[in-house]
Amino acid sequence: MTAYWERQQGDLCRMHALNAFFGKPEITPDTFYKQCDEFDKYTYERYGLSITSRSYNTLTGRYNILSWILRKYNVWLQYLPNAFGKKIELPPHTHSNFMFVYNSGHIWGIKVINGVVWAIDSLGSGPVRIDMKQIGQMQNIGIMYTVHLVPEFKIQLDLLRSVVPHSLADITQVLIKLNKSKLILGDIEVPLDTSIDILEWHGMQSKKIFKPRYKAILYIVTRYNDFLKKFTGNYLDLKLVLNYLPEIIYYMIRFNM
Repeated sequence: MTAYWERQQGDLCRMHALNAFFGKPEITPDTFYKQCDEFDKYTYERYGLSITSRSYNTLTGRYNILSWILRKYNVWLQYLPNAFGKKIELPPHTHSNFMFVYNSGHIWGIKVINGVVWAIDSLGSGPVRIDMKQIGQMQNIGIMYTVHLVPEFKIQLDLLRSVVPHSLADITQVLIKLNKSKLILGDIEVPLDTSIDILEWHGMQSKKIFKPRYKAILYIVTRYNDFLKKFTGNYLDLKLVLNYLPEIIYYMIRFNM
């Protein structure tokens, strides 16, 4: 058994990489561009940022058109932005034994089938066997692992708990120190943003997983989104940070599923 592969059309490498993940032509050019437009609208409404995700150069970052599409299938992305020299291996909560590999101008897939690693590149001539060590030797690439939602939420929540104290007063002091050092949110940013993003998407829109905590989720997400709209472009506004984040972080580190 080999991996599903599509030949490159135009600048649709992201669509081809997604279909390599699905193992079939799940996404068409029309549906891909429709999803791009929906994601642009969401990004503007949530962050106040204007992007054009039909263009490849908006791929970088934790939020991109791939993550937007995959979350609708209950798949999350775990990021390794600089993979050079790193040990590349699938996380324990991998989804479909698949990862995306990207650089500044292209993206392709890696699929493990029965222990065999396949590189699935739409610019190539078909799936090619590859060793994981070779991936870690590639320069200027990043990795996006496909992972299951609930385990990823728990991982990010545990990470958040490990980088912040557990009292409101101490959380406030940490945020003040980060602000004075001009570190914005430091190590708090990624686990906080990722865990709340999962809550927003799946806790509110797909209530089956988080149903017992829906009211708490609604409160956290509403407060956090209000914060984000004001925070964009005002990253060192300490008064704004302290008005929102100590309470939000305090709620999150005590969140139980």
